[in-house]
Amino acid sequence: MLRAAVKSIAGHKLRLFLMALAIVSGVAFVSGTFILTDTLRAAFSDVFSELNSGIDVSVRAEAAFTSVQSATGGRARVPADLVDDIRALPDVAAADGVVVGYAQFLDKDGKAIAPQGPPTLGVNWNESDELNLADLREGRAPLGPGEVAMDAFTAEDNGFVVGDRVRILTILPPEEFEIVGIFGFGELDNFLGATVAAFETAEAQRLTDSAGEFTSIDVAAAPGVTREEAQAAIAAILPSGFEAVTQDVLNDEASDQINEGFLDIFNIFLLVFAGVAVFVGAFIIANTFSIIVSQRRKELALLRAVGASGGQVTMMVLAEALLVALVASAVGIVAGALVAIGLKGAFAAFGADLPSTGLVFQARTIIVGMVVGVVVTSLAAVVPALSASRVPPIAAMRDVSITPKATGGRRAAFGSGLTGLGVVLLLVGLFTGVGNAFLLLGMGVILVFLGVAFLSPLFAGRVANIVGWPAHRLFGMIGLLARENATRRPVRTAATAAALMIGVALVSFAMVFTESLTVSAGAVIEDAVAADLIVSTPASGPPLPISPQLARDLEALPEIDVATGVRFGEFEYEGDRKQLGAIDPARILEVTNVDFVVGSVADLAGPGFAVHVDAAADLDWSVGDVVTVTFAATGVQQVPVVGIYEAEEALIGSFTVGYDFHAANFPDALDFIVFANVAAGVDAADAEAAVQPLEERYPNVEFQSLAEFRQSTEDALAQLLAIVSVLLTLALIIALLGITNTLALSVVERTREIGLLRAVGLSRRQTRRMVRYEAMIIAAFGALLGVGLGVFFGFVVVRAAADFGFNAFAIPVGSLVTLLIIATLAGVFAATSPARRAAKLNILEAIAYE
Repeated sequence: MLRAAVKSIAGHKLRLFLMALAIVSGVAFVSGTFILTDTLRAAFSDVFSELNSGIDVSVRAEAAFTSVQSATGGRARVPADLVDDIRALPDVAAADGVVVGYAQFLDKDGKAIAPQGPPTLGVNWNESDELNLADLREGRAPLGPGEVAMDAFTAEDNGFVVGDRVRILTILPPEEFEIVGIFGFGELDNFLGATVAAFETAEAQRLTDSAGEFTSIDVAAAPGVTREEAQAAIAAILPSGFEAVTQDVLNDEASDQINEGFLDIFNIFLLVFAGVAVFVGAFIIANTFSIIVSQRRKELALLRAVGASGGQVTMMVLAEALLVALVASAVGIVAGALVAIGLKGAFAAFGADLPSTGLVFQARTIIVGMVVGVVVTSLAAVVPALSASRVPPIAAMRDVSITPKATGGRRAAFGSGLTGLGVVLLLVGLFTGVGNAFLLLGMGVILVFLGVAFLSPLFAGRVANIVGWPAHRLFGMIGLLARENATRRPVRTAATAAALMIGVALVSFAMVFTESLTVSAGAVIEDAVAADLIVSTPASGPPLPISPQLARDLEALPEIDVATGVRFGEFEYEGDRKQLGAIDPARILEVTNVDFVVGSVADLAGPGFAVHVDAAADLDWSVGDVVTVTFAATGVQQVPVVGIYEAEEALIGSFTVGYDFHAANFPDALDFIVFANVAAGVDAADAEAAVQPLEERYPNVEFQSLAEFRQSTEDALAQLLAIVSVLLTLALIIALLGITNTLALSVVERTREIGLLRAVGLSRRQTRRMVRYEAMIIAAFGALLGVGLGVFFGFVVVRAAADFGFNAFAIPVGSLVTLLIIATLAGVFAATSPARRAAKLNILEAIAYE
């Protein structure tokens, strides 16, 4: 039977080729994701090892956890006088204080240089060569006020050279500096995409508001002294609240932060789309084998007639699937390297300069790729294989299929059960707050898709008949033939449309979700913001810090009545990391619509939390309670709950503190959004003219009216939809391969029928049109199913996310209609090759074809 399977594959190479492409596509995306993330992990590990190679010990403030929101990890600063104490130790060869803070370059046109994701850092130039992480490429080190050294990537990318002057934004008013040096980090031109401005130490402390303090202290051990010995000697003189850690700890922490904070999320994000591609491919595999088994009923019946058992026939079909899967999965793993190269190139395009690390192939990548391809293909082939075993020997003497089929009642019961179970899992995962919610949601989505796919043959004929009506009316007899071809085999029509249904459903869900998010965000802005002017970094990029000086400069204008910023931070409560906002209690109610239902905003002038009503209910917090929380810099704190408010959580968060309490627990006092009101009697034109100099002074932010801020937010969400849609396009492409594959097999199955049509006068052109119109009807059916499912998923998720600011369910009718039209036309494109094949059939040979 194995030899029979090999011969069958050799005899049906064309039929199996497109099916193999579906396997290759899914496996390539899976393996490419693992290859890319493993390569990036190795690259980051090499970077941190190289950068920290001269540092044996680092002295820093103790922290309960590391905050990714801060360039310093949220730690308190280290007193500068500790440097001399450490230098005096006999086990120490050198010790230098390190300053890290916010600094952002402006380009030659006065526009802010803002990498998409990495930070904009200001640091000090270390005095000791053995502790200096930077390598000068040109010029010299900065020696005093007004001088800066720039990382080589930023300099080259923006046309700066030694001797140029550059404006830099810090927490102080913007200043101009002379570029005296350009540097890199070993072979790297920048630090993983971050822009880096290096100043003389005292200048760096001034610009980061840390005079007399350092972020940390780097130490080189004396010759013959191990890192551990130097660490022990330093730890013995450190005051309480500070620690000394070795280079190994620094490397591990940096790698963990990159892995857990970025690469793991990045990996999951890509694997979700890879899973979609694999799932769509499974439908194509099952459909292909079902049609092949149907076309080979005589061959299989002859095998049964000469003594092959039903089990042997089943194993033969499964062996075919296994052999195809092994080859296709191996090709997919190799193709995954190309996917990884493409994704790595896209990563570098965002400004992240990585070392020239070769692609990393781990055994896990190969094993997972092979398992995914083989298991998915084998499972998809099980039902067709069982169907093959039920072909009776007598079918070898007949020209019609007598394979028993499931009754409509059984199909309806089984499909309804799958769909119902999927909906239940979705509702449980979305509304009950149980653990493993994402697993339940994923299983629910898969079961709904399977259930609808199983039910679709029950109505595929009727829907295809309705969808095909325009083709009949517009294209006459050719349209009628296409309509009849799509309706007379509802099982095949439904199976062909199933893969497209999944792709369209996911795209339409993204459209509904984004439209609902856009409408909800607009409503939040209109309801929660009472300011005339909003200042923020561009909505199209990640939120970046804003100097608190900007709000002070705004409020100093006579045309502006009040200006205040919102700051952010994070804390831990009962092991969970939570976000908080920080506000100025004296000003916030003038620019926002925050309604305190218990307590008063004035109570935030001292230590204490104000809590959103929903968060208070979830945590059972009441005004007067004292809660135990943990901050990264100051550790465990007992904080009173002083107020409960109603407002849109997206504005200031679920937990809010005052400026003073924030400053006491967070070393970085940086705004992320600023609200301002125009003074009474000042018209919009005069206010805009007054603000114009500040727009030129702070080009890293946008000064917008309420309407402009809402529009920019909506535009940013539209960009997000575009990114997701591009990734989901892979699923649509694979689905179109499925339509091509099914129609190609269908042409083979209908060879004699097409030959008879040609014999009675159907031209080659008419034959091509007939096949293309049939594909159009099938694609329209699949697209309609997909849009319906996408709207349903969108409705359920939006309603479940009501507590996260979703207050509107919106259907983008125009976008969904466009998607329907594109999917339908894409079906016509997918039918190009099968249509040509049908038109080229030899009439006499086709009539004689069995």
